[in-house]
Amino acid sequence: MEERIQFLRKKADRKRKLPEFLNELAKISNRCFDETEVLSVEQTEILKSEISKRNFYQSVLVIAKPTGESNYIKQILTALKPCLLEMSAYFSTNRYLDSFYLLTDASFVIDTFEKIIDFDGDTLFVYDITLKNGFLIDLNEESWAIGERIEKLLTYELRVWGTEWIMKVSTQLS
Repeated sequence: MEERIQFLRKKADRKRKLPEFLNELAKISNRCFDETEVLSVEQTEILKSEISKRNFYQSVLVIAKPTGESNYIKQILTALKPCLLEMSAYFSTNRYLDSFYLLTDASFVIDTFEKIIDFDGDTLFVYDITLKNGFLIDLNEESWAIGERIEKLLTYELRVWGTEWIMKVSTQLS
């Protein structure tokens, strides 16, 4: 009975949040998102379970840049564009992570991640269809050495995991 109540709450929460999420993403990306791209509550629960089983000890490439240098992050992400096309990636943000994921062409994230993070207030997540590769972009405050002084700056942190995607991103670093 308790499981059924939780399921119904998740369904109601999703129904309330989904229109805002899809409308805001449409504005940010200049494209329409179809509800067929949104995983069902059941599919979302399965995906979350599979993600939690993922090997957290796998290699991770971390790149941090102050928000004023976001073009560097965009340049690096262009190496992943072919992997993100044609509904081949799962996408969500921190605020909506428990409610739903999109299975979509996530290439729009490359050029719009700042706006997505502004909307969400925190982090975005992208996983390939196999869940072996993925990345997140997080916004946080970090200390940076500028000349002889230390300043706290808002920073985008890109974390890429999975051998295939790390190799692709590494080619952009050269």
